[in-house]
Amino acid sequence: GLSEQRPCGGPRDPTSGSIGGTEGGCNGGGGGNPFLNPEGAYVPPKGSGPTEADLRLHTRECAEVADLGLEWHHASAILDTGNEGCTLITRPLAQRLGILDARGHPSQARVRWITVNGVVEGASERIPTTAITYRIKGKVVKAVVGVTGARLGCDLLISRREILAFESDGYCLSARL
Repeated sequence: GLSEQRPCGGPRDPTSGSIGGTEGGCNGGGGGNPFLNPEGAYVPPKGSGPTEADLRLHTRECAEVADLGLEWHHASAILDTGNEGCTLITRPLAQRLGILDARGHPSQARVRWITVNGVVEGASERIPTTAITYRIKGKVVKAVVGVTGARLGCDLLISRREILAFESDGYCLSARL
């Protein structure tokens, strides 16, 4: 769990064009590309959409994960650009969400097992996968995650693939605190 909760902002409004009107950096923007910023396109008034701070992600974020009854539970997340595998959820959080059966395996009908490798040479774990829904700063993500017994220092270890999905929606990852 988290000791400090921060309110989450909303995702990028797809009708708003570029965010903040600047080129490059976190805001992206279409620059001079007429397909990304067509002349005459609607531009909402400043202050009407998500701010740059709403769209800035940090390596440590507060998250919420839905249980089987679609109730949201607070969780800590680390966005790990070095995780080229799948997102991982800790066994204690998975148990709190009720997605594990009495044997500690996902309660879904079809369970797939994968092997994940750690950063220490030779370290690996064979783990089951399960589908979850989580959200960070308003963006809802449906993902297949591995359920691990490893101590991650967080409840969710977000993979690089999912970080890229955030960036595609206008979010920007910052290593600054």
